[in-house]
Amino acid sequence: MRIFIFCCVFVFQLAQNIAAQSVLRANQLYDELFVHANELTDNVENVHKYYEYALLCSENEGAWDALKEPEVCFYGLEMSIRLRYQKGIDDFLGVLKQCYYQNEIFPEIENVTYPESVSRKTLRLLQQRRKVLHGGTVDWYERAYLIYMNQHMFREAGIVSFWNALAFYDLENFSQAHHLFAQAKRCFRVVNDDRYLMKTSLFEGCTYYFEKQYSNAINELNTAASLCVKNKDTIAYPSVLNNRGETYLAMNEPVLALNDFSEALRFLVLLQDTNRAISLRIKLAHAHYLLERYQICIETLQQAIESANRSANKHHKVNALYLLACSQSKAGNAADANISFQQFILLRDSLFTAEVDSLANEREYFWINKLGRQITNQAFIDHERNKYFVELRKSKLIVFGVVILALLLAVVGIVLYRSGKNKKRANDYLSQLDKTRNLFFSIIAHDLRGPLIATDYLLKPAISLAEQKGETELFSSLKEIETQNIRRKLLLDNLLSWAALQRGSMKCNLQPVSIKPLVEKVVSFCHFAAKQTDASVIIDQMPDVTLSADPDMMQLILRNLIDNSLKHGGRGVEIQINGVSEGPNLRITFADNGKGMSKEAVDAFNSKSTPDDTGSSRLGLSLIRYFVAEQNGQIVLQSNKDGFSISCTIPLYVNN
Repeated sequence: MRIFIFCCVFVFQLAQNIAAQSVLRANQLYDELFVHANELTDNVENVHKYYEYALLCSENEGAWDALKEPEVCFYGLEMSIRLRYQKGIDDFLGVLKQCYYQNEIFPEIENVTYPESVSRKTLRLLQQRRKVLHGGTVDWYERAYLIYMNQHMFREAGIVSFWNALAFYDLENFSQAHHLFAQAKRCFRVVNDDRYLMKTSLFEGCTYYFEKQYSNAINELNTAASLCVKNKDTIAYPSVLNNRGETYLAMNEPVLALNDFSEALRFLVLLQDTNRAISLRIKLAHAHYLLERYQICIETLQQAIESANRSANKHHKVNALYLLACSQSKAGNAADANISFQQFILLRDSLFTAEVDSLANEREYFWINKLGRQITNQAFIDHERNKYFVELRKSKLIVFGVVILALLLAVVGIVLYRSGKNKKRANDYLSQLDKTRNLFFSIIAHDLRGPLIATDYLLKPAISLAEQKGETELFSSLKEIETQNIRRKLLLDNLLSWAALQRGSMKCNLQPVSIKPLVEKVVSFCHFAAKQTDASVIIDQMPDVTLSADPDMMQLILRNLIDNSLKHGGRGVEIQINGVSEGPNLRITFADNGKGMSKEAVDAFNSKSTPDDTGSSRLGLSLIRYFVAEQNGQIVLQSNKDGFSISCTIPLYVNN
């Protein structure tokens, strides 16, 4: 164990030393190339120093001025041109690619078969999660293109123009991407570079696809396919066929799409590319489904699901399960369709929850870590500058004593000013980060309400039809889905209320509220959910009095209390609701004979600990406590082996 710890410490220190050496090397090159630029001469060694310095700048974030950014590699190119140093000119393209992390990954058009719960545009406002980006920059490639054109290096000019187009393609600025793709094609045609002509046609075809100009997309993808056949490029050819097949599906031409998907699948099987082969099988099944070949569609999807299980690819599996359920329903296999649809719902919800959690964590950690790197780098810069000034003062202490003293005071003032400024910037940024997090949850809660309400409207006629036809199993499953939908809407209401509380936009609007009709309304709303678990909700006693309360808050309190007992009380739980007037207040008690809560959780709640202090999120209970307090009431929670009870007091309305 000690040896292992020693090795870990050694590796960590070694990594720190390497990072420190790269920063020191970058500072050394900065002094040679820019601080003492008047002493610099044009030679081959300085060309490579510029390139090395540009690569070091791209590896270390948080530069404080333009001379510590990767664009300084252009100084090396310009010096190579002045020296007519061909190797330096040729090496520049590779340096540029490394500086901006440029790649040329082939595009793959992917469409899911099922309607998603949240619009991808909403998530893309915060982070492009499912999109393959190609690196690059929209700012500096134009300069490289002009230099190469002046040198009549058309292939290199075409490559940087193609990279520039990819940057606009990733930003979905398709008009500018078209212009740059056409510019790159002209250069590649001059040098007859079929390989890059194929890539340009492939990306431009995808660009037309996203603009819904499907005829132009087919023309470009046909050109790319011809060039693949001509060059015998078996790596790019499946991507071309896949994208052309998706375009044919968008044009409602499933027969042509079926041919492309079949040929692409044959190549992927030969290449042993399992994940892409699963995707192509699902697309084949989709084409068969559009052609009403439901049995072939079912067989193809079952093969895809088996392959997805072996490779643990849940995203392909959820895509296949939805299409399988639809195909089985069309083929008349209602029982199998019901099973497939339930599996799809469970897997889709788990994947979506994991994706949102991962997105929130990555976004928060990314910005915090980036801010930390910038502050650390700025502190290192300040330290190096102070060290330089200290050495200067030592060497000229006798001659410039008075001047050095004034300079020392100025430097100390600058350091203190920058320290305070950085601290204020960090506090402002963390405050903005907290606001962004609350806004993020609010956006998600709002965007999820629409699909859930739409699902309710779709389920109601389906439930009625199943009940009329006497399909009890399907009727029960659809009612269960409706119950889960209701609970999700309650969870979204809680999430939306929590986000509003965090932003301070939710205010308590006290007004006269008749409590008895409100309780009866909430109980009738939860009747079917209770029936599903053999539970019962009984209004034992409830006086017909008027409270001074907020009706929306009271409804959320009642819904959360009943749902909490149904969810955690177990099957057959009995929930009793009592109301008793106590002086100027009404005490409402919810009691059940369920499992109850642990003594630690009850004590923590009654002591007004935060949800995190109790060891469980319990968002509903936290909102209940806040809403009761906002209405000038009190809440007490009790739990024992006989069940669980919670009582709250709300002031009665007094007509002044």
